[in-house]
This record gives sequence, C-alpha cells and structure tokens, in this order.
Amino acid sequence: MSRTTPIFDPEHFDNAEREVRRQRQLAFEQAETERLANGKLRIAIVTENLMPKVDGVTRTLARLLAHLKEQGHEAVVLGPKSGMSHYETHPLIGTAGIPLVVYPGLKLNFLRPFFLSTISKINPDVVHVVDPIWLGAQVLMAMEMGWCGSDWSGEDAGLASLGTGLGGAPVVASYHTNLPTYATLFGLAWLEPIMWNLTRWLHAKCLLTACPSPSTAAMLEGQGFRNVRLWQRGVDQDLFNPYRRSEKLRESWGVQPSAKKTQTITPLAHLDPAAAMLTPPPSPDLLPVGGLPRRNDTPVVLYVGRVSWEKNLLLLIRSFGLMLESLSSQDAKPILVLVGDGPARQPLEEECKKLGIDAVFMGHITGVKLAECYASADLFAFPSFTETFGQVVLEALASGLPVVGLDAEGTRDLVVHERTGLLLPMPSPPPNMVSKEPQAAPEWRTLLTPATSVAFTESTTVYASLLKQMVTDPRKRAEMSRRASTEGVKGRTWHDAMEAMVQCYREAIQVSRQQRGPKQRYPVPPPDVHESLRKRNPRSRELGVLLLICFISSIVGVWVSQGGRYPRYA
Repeated sequence: MSRTTPIFDPEHFDNAEREVRRQRQLAFEQAETERLANGKLRIAIVTENLMPKVDGVTRTLARLLAHLKEQGHEAVVLGPKSGMSHYETHPLIGTAGIPLVVYPGLKLNFLRPFFLSTISKINPDVVHVVDPIWLGAQVLMAMEMGWCGSDWSGEDAGLASLGTGLGGAPVVASYHTNLPTYATLFGLAWLEPIMWNLTRWLHAKCLLTACPSPSTAAMLEGQGFRNVRLWQRGVDQDLFNPYRRSEKLRESWGVQPSAKKTQTITPLAHLDPAAAMLTPPPSPDLLPVGGLPRRNDTPVVLYVGRVSWEKNLLLLIRSFGLMLESLSSQDAKPILVLVGDGPARQPLEEECKKLGIDAVFMGHITGVKLAECYASADLFAFPSFTETFGQVVLEALASGLPVVGLDAEGTRDLVVHERTGLLLPMPSPPPNMVSKEPQAAPEWRTLLTPATSVAFTESTTVYASLLKQMVTDPRKRAEMSRRASTEGVKGRTWHDAMEAMVQCYREAIQVSRQQRGPKQRYPVPPPDVHESLRKRNPRSRELGVLLLICFISSIVGVWVSQGGRYPRYA
C-alpha cells in the first residue's frame, strides 16, 4: 500500500499562505506605484480639534478633507473622539482627552498607541500636524524617538534622540490659533513666553509651517519661525451672497417692515445650466441707486463668531452703547445681532441690558440660515485681535457687508480701510508701557487688557465713532457693500485655497527626498484601517502617562497661584 499525502500538511499550508501574502503585497506595491505616478498622495493628519465642534480650525479641516477626496488623495485623521468613523470617506481615529478647565469646550487629548501603529503601517507620503501643542507634541516626540518607524525619525532612535529633530522626514505643520496670546487674555501672562518657546520648538521639527494670512506669516517670522508658507482661505459665494437677504428675518430681529418693494434675485448657481449659459450674473455695481436705504431705516449691526472673552466683545458692547448715546433723534436706533455661542454669552447679555442695548443673541447657526443672517444685516462688527485669518470676515464681505474691525492681524489682510470697511487704529501706549527696546512694538493684547485700561477706554470711544459713521451714512454703506461683495472676495475660492496646502505637502516631500533620498519601504496593505491596525506600542502609553502627570501638576500649580480660582478676561 503506497503512502498517501497527509490530509493536513503544515508546510503546504504555510507555503500557500506565504504565496497569498506575497501576491497581495505585489499587487499593493503595483497600486502604490500607479498612485504615485498619478500624483496622488497619502496623508496622515494629526489634529488637536475635530468635528463636530465647529470653529475656524474644524471648518478648514472639513474643507481640506473634502478637497483631498475630490482630487483622489487618501487621508487618515488622528485626533479627539468625534463620534464618527469616517468623514468624506477618510477614516477618523479618535482618542480620549481631559476637558480644559480654563476654556470649556476644549480638551487636552492624549496619545493613543494605535496612532503610532497607524503611521507606521500605512507609511504616508506626508504627515500634517494641525496646531501642534499637546496631542501634536506627543506625536512629534514619539516620531522623533523612532516609535513610528525609522522613516519618521533621525539617525538615532530612543529617548536619547528626543530634541534632535525628525531628520528631514516629510512632516508639515499648520498654524491656526494664537495660543500664546490667549494666555495673557486669561490672566496667565507668565505663560506666554513659555508657550512661544514650546510652539517654536515644535514647529521647528517640521519642514514647513503653513499659516492663513500674510500678517500672521510676518508675526511668525518675527518670532523666529522658519520656512513659513501661506495657506489662505476661500469662501463659498454660492452660499454667502447679498441675495439671501430676508425681510422676514429682519422683522424677527425687530426691524419694522419696509414699505419699499423688494426683488429676489436667484443666484446663478441655482439656475438651469442651459439658462445659466445665456444669463449674465447679476452685478452689485448695477443695482439702482434708488434702492439705497433711507437715513431713518433701522440698520442691523452683526457679529458672528464664538461668544468668548478673547474675541474682545466687551469693546463692541460698550462702543455700541456709546454710539447709541451719540445718535440724534432723527437717526434710527440700530439693532445689534450676535450669532454664536460661548462662555461669555450670559455676562454679555447682562451687560447689554445694563447699557440699554437692543441686542439679539441668536446662538449657534450654520448653513443657509447663517448665510441669511449675514445678508439680512447692514454692517459687520468684528473687534477681535486674536485672529490668524478671520473666516467670518470673508463670509461677511461676500454677503455684501462692510466691516468695522481692528487694524490687527488677520483682519487687516481682508479689509481695505475706507473701501470695504473701517479699521480701528492701534491706540498709543501710555508712558508706563513704552518699551525701552525700540524694536518691541506695542500689541493689542497688552493695550486692551484689562478692560479698565486707558487704552481700552480710548479705543471704545474711537470704535463707537466708526460704528456711528457707518450707521448714519446709508450711501457710504451701500458703496462699501458693493465693493465688499466684489473686490473683497476676488480670487477667494476654496479650491485654490486647499490646493495651496496640497502644494505644501508636495514641497515637503521634495525637500525630504533631497535630504534623505526616496523611501524604500512600501506600506503594509491594510484592507481596513480600523481592522488591520491593532498593534499597540507600550512605550507610547508610558509617554501619555508621563504627560498626564505633567498636565495635572501644571493645573494644580496654576490653581494655587491664583488663590484657588481661574481668572476671567473682562
């Protein structure tokens, strides 16, 4: 009787499994070659902030993810828990965090070992860290120590390599928030130089730093940041435009209905494609002059944004009160509308009642309803000096609103004084604040903090006069409105804005190749990022525990230094 092959042959099955893996890897490498040949990128995005929280950072990130999907790029987002598994088909991987006591709504998120294995296994073409300060700092340090693989560290790995840099790895940072400035506004001025040193140290690990405005770029370069690039923002002019004005909404704010007939013009994007080819777009410059509001028509002054102390809203409220006192009996009493929510809402509502201001607090609004709020107002007031761009300013301009703002970072890049709005100049510093160093220019945060300062009082008076100019001069408002919706948003498309970030990715990849040569390793082919990336790195857990201890110690130290309470900017 001849010997037969056993029913179970371990060697046979091992060989078959190895062959399947080999074929799968070859197919994946071929797909990778084709992807790179077509210019498609794979990006790992590490962010401190994520949807569903709505602010300038998350809205920009949502636009970026949509653009990457539209252009055929791949991305995976590593950040705080969002309750979503994907956004625009891109996987979202979340981690836990601790609520920030001094700023409700934000969390300090901690490094999850899964993040490191994700970066190691998918081996992205570039890593993008968004506003690195806590979670981004942990990821950068873990990469520096080689915990994401040798492709993302310097020549040496391990704890001894901390602080030596990433050795030219293709890592890009984006700067969105002036966190060091926030420290002063919340009564922690001693923390500002520490924050600047930390931020500069983290961004220095990256090949490029992208920021949203020329004034922010100049500020960062003045702070010692290197390789700064512009990543400006766009605006959806199909959504935000003057033709969404709603008389019904104005009446709900308390504006008396107008006796004049109004005409609704449908935006070109909503017309039939065949008709759109034959229909020229309506131009604000061709609107009849007879359509100007009368002097006694009720003007609406609008603010959109987070209702929090760092937005300098106390200056707006008190300036509005001063303006009301200076109006004559022939002038219509304007209405103040605030769209947004935040920790300062209740104190500001009480301030409005105390000053006799007719104010409407709308809460958080998005989408078409937000666009109607912009278009239904007559003037946009934006007193913030902590912006790096000011997305709401761009949306207001697109909606045909002149802007009364501050000659400050972000706003000055969007508003042209006396053409699309008015800008409050920086007040002169008092003698006791004049620096002995000629190069140390005064800053808004030091002049306007606290609200009892002489500079704050002076700025309130001047800002009130700017508001009065616009409220009492309907012809000037109309002229600026036309320029705002044309000149103010010219060339500001989201496609061009997001493509600028993609070009930053490509530049970083090119610089990295010049410094290190092309990557030799292909990523492991993952069938699904949530199923395949399960390997945990215990060393990252140790780092998270260490940083948690540091965080708790710092919170206790600040608490004790403030006598058991946290200061409020007012």
